[in-house]
Amino acid sequence: MASLSQDRNGLWRLLVVLPDRNRKALRLGRIAKGDAQKFKFRVERIVTCIKLGESLDAETAAWCAKLPDEEFDKLVAIGLLAQRAKAADFELEAFVAGYIESRKPECAPGTISLLLQAKRSLIEFFGPARQLSQITRADADLFAAHLRQHLGENTAARRIGYVQAFFRRAVRGKLISENPFDDQKATFRPQRDREFFVTQEAFKKVLDACPDAEWRAIWTFARIGGVRIPSELRDMVWGDVDVDAGTVLIRSPKTKHCDKATRILPLFPELRAVLGELYDQAPEGSAYVFPSVRVMPNPQSKMRPIIRAAGLSVWEKLFVNCRASRLTELAEQFPLATVCRWMGNTSRIAAQHYMRDQQADFERATKAAAADLRTECAHSGPVSGRTTEVSSDTSNVPPAKNAGKMPDTVLYRSGEEWPVNQVAIP
Repeated sequence: MASLSQDRNGLWRLLVVLPDRNRKALRLGRIAKGDAQKFKFRVERIVTCIKLGESLDAETAAWCAKLPDEEFDKLVAIGLLAQRAKAADFELEAFVAGYIESRKPECAPGTISLLLQAKRSLIEFFGPARQLSQITRADADLFAAHLRQHLGENTAARRIGYVQAFFRRAVRGKLISENPFDDQKATFRPQRDREFFVTQEAFKKVLDACPDAEWRAIWTFARIGGVRIPSELRDMVWGDVDVDAGTVLIRSPKTKHCDKATRILPLFPELRAVLGELYDQAPEGSAYVFPSVRVMPNPQSKMRPIIRAAGLSVWEKLFVNCRASRLTELAEQFPLATVCRWMGNTSRIAAQHYMRDQQADFERATKAAAADLRTECAHSGPVSGRTTEVSSDTSNVPPAKNAGKMPDTVLYRSGEEWPVNQVAIP
């Protein structure tokens, strides 16, 4: 089907017999004999696949994809391959729209919404008709700086991450040779200043302020169930609640693509109570537990007035902090691995983004440290800032002035004297 020849100048030529029995010559130039033979082998595989009406095998397809444009175009010219798409054939808006459309079957609606936001930022900055090949690393620097100027640090990082994904697709499709955004920082950092621990006292106040049974159940699932609101309530049906087993099935669109579409959550007493009330009031034949959530675009907007009615100030990241507060509570009572299976995340994510500091922990640690200090002082006497050489002969040494008694003060090396109950524990 193909034969190699080399002229006296060392240039290789490949004569190919096409499926229609026509002969075409390909000039390969001055290359190693081994490379020329590999080229011949792959071309013969392409001809064979065309004759048999088969798709290219994985190795041959990968070889074609890696061919430089010049060599690829030679195979196109003799009819063995279809024209390779060029970056110039794709405008930015059309390409990104196609990418997002291809992700819809596997992504949660919330993720698609974030992808659309990243697309909007790109189009607003570069324009819809900008060619992929015309976006350089310098352009990427300007775009990233623009986002960080107008958005929060984590919001900007998230959008840059999505833009990197857009252009990775273009690189894999051989539309561009490199990703101009691949060296932009897209690290998501925990924002400690927005963390808030929702206490049990606050939970009960808000529960009393909820206007009806459904809102009491929504609030309880947010703070006691620790579920993601609204995505993990939207499709919950009464069949997911197993009162006898003491469990409730949670459907999670966010983790569906990780083969974790569902998880089992214990039916905590608080959940059992609000679900019982809600079930008694549900219309006969109703399937969904939370019908209002299914048509509610943003439950936070409804939750904020309820929190204010309870006499509390609305905290940032309203439902995320509820989820984090519950995970923190449960981690004090159960193994973290077990809690993470209930909550639907990993131990690493829990430690990095969900575990919250509590004032009670600081108070307990301070009291314990102060108690240890008092015990130490009671056994060792007052602290001195000087080192005294002590003789091994203790027969004539008088008893310590405060031996057996806990001192009222501690003397630091600086010369300052403080009451024991006010000593700062490092």
